[in-house]
Amino acid sequence: MATKALLYGFGPYEEFDRNISETILGLLDPSPELVRKVFDTRFSRAMFQHSLRQHSPDVIIGLGQHRRARKLRLERKALNRWGDRQSKLRAVSKSGPPRLYVNLRLPEDENTTVTYDAGTYVCNFSMYVCLEHCITTGARFAFIHVPRDYDVALATAYVSRAVRFTFSEGG
Repeated sequence: MATKALLYGFGPYEEFDRNISETILGLLDPSPELVRKVFDTRFSRAMFQHSLRQHSPDVIIGLGQHRRARKLRLERKALNRWGDRQSKLRAVSKSGPPRLYVNLRLPEDENTTVTYDAGTYVCNFSMYVCLEHCITTGARFAFIHVPRDYDVALATAYVSRAVRFTFSEGG
């Protein structure tokens, strides 16, 4: 059976009229094994869970826009907390562990850096919800934070390579 992957990103948010993760998704070559999904930038467990149930992916790769990063950030840890700048931090899962770690390693190169802090915004929230899903289904998950002003062609090339790596090497 062929591996099926869900690759997701987000639409615009706050003061940003575009989101580089959505741009990258639109530039990737189509593939029957690859489902691309752009989520609204909001804290909605049901939104993510619905898509995961609908597509039943073996592999999930999330993309998000990072405000200040200079390199592609391969996020390795999701924290059980969420909130925006105006709200008090809350738990993503009341009964979940304080942190969950990705179970899919993507290729590292001179354009990437491995990090363990995805923040508390929607990217971290989506990571935690997806990783909870992976615990029950055995799916594999990785997340890439892309600097908002990063070279789109370079980012798209890296994401394409990461997807091919996942399909060919098993990540």
